[in-house]
Amino acid sequence: YNMQGLPQSRKVDVPNNKVGLVIGKGGETIKYLQQQSGAKIQVTRDSDHDPNVQSRQVELMGTPEQINRAEQLINDVMAEAAAGGSGAL
Repeated sequence: YNMQGLPQSRKVDVPNNKVGLVIGKGGETIKYLQQQSGAKIQVTRDSDHDPNVQSRQVELMGTPEQINRAEQLINDVMAEAAAGGSGAL
């Protein structure tokens, strides 16, 4: 029995102006990221969000591998947008 099998979670901060990119139109991008990584990705809702903070917490849940993959994908989406792309993969 190993500890690797237990679901874990990690919170990453996503800048407010990038949260929409991670979620995508109608949630398309976040669904894609979840399918690609196997992790569950949950973004803090507007109602739970502190308006004074410049970033939003995104929780990644799954195995360590899934979480690492999800974090990489989120960073890729943000980098793509920063480079002038649409943010779509």
